[in-house]
Amino acid sequence: TVEAISYAAQKSALAEQYEQDEVSGIVPLTPIVREFASWNLPKPYHFNQDMLMEIELEEEKQLRKVLDALTAHHDILRSVYRQGQLEIVKVSDSKAYELKVYDYSEEQAATELMEAACTDLHSSIHLEEGPLVKAAMFRTVAGNLLFLGIHHLVVDGVSWRILQEDISTAIRQVKEGTKIQFPAKTASYKAWAEALAEYKDSHLLQKERPYWEQVAAQMAAGELRMDEQTGESGYGSCTIHLNKEETAQLIHQAGRAYNTEINDLLISALGMAVRKLTGARDVTI
Repeated sequence: TVEAISYAAQKSALAEQYEQDEVSGIVPLTPIVREFASWNLPKPYHFNQDMLMEIELEEEKQLRKVLDALTAHHDILRSVYRQGQLEIVKVSDSKAYELKVYDYSEEQAATELMEAACTDLHSSIHLEEGPLVKAAMFRTVAGNLLFLGIHHLVVDGVSWRILQEDISTAIRQVKEGTKIQFPAKTASYKAWAEALAEYKDSHLLQKERPYWEQVAAQMAAGELRMDEQTGESGYGSCTIHLNKEETAQLIHQAGRAYNTEINDLLISALGMAVRKLTGARDVTI
């Protein structure tokens, strides 16, 4: 419709004017932040994601330059979580991250020691005071490693790929002795949350309400039911090994008939398995 095109055009124009200065302040509530509060987790500070990557840096001060630049550029990393809301703290007022250095270069049980240190770092995140970013530099006989543990409120799978790329860029620039420069900022999380709140109350979305109510009803009908309501949750695992030829066929050949990719095939296989197990034709994912 003309209305939808106009709305998209306005947002597209705004997209070319992303704020490049420091972003701070209260972030409007998003659905997932509301959901997080409703879970009443016993250890809400331990709802984290992490990564471990090799780094070609020797000095702690070099790594601090990288992390300083990273948390200044990605404003959401300076957040705290108070009274059910995220607040992005100014660079000058925040301790954006905590970095610890561990020398395990002469330790036989370096892996076990690193696991214990990472667990301690995860447990030390303080939602209200921050920081929500915990870092460690591990010196090992095989080289130096960077651990990053970040609360899930401010990071997700897509974010990690961006962060890893920026970290690699910053490390290279530090080693070259040049100024750390990242790509221009896109929309901040705060701007996204504000746009989402605006869209929630828009006339355009209200016209779509009947459709989404229908989708919600379909989702409820597609929920899988447990045989027993024990109040406990768990998981099992099944490992299947494919040889080199089978892997190549799955990735490069199996999807040619319908121009599908590996993700499409895996989701289809999951759907077939669920239908065989439960008889359900519709499943909520």
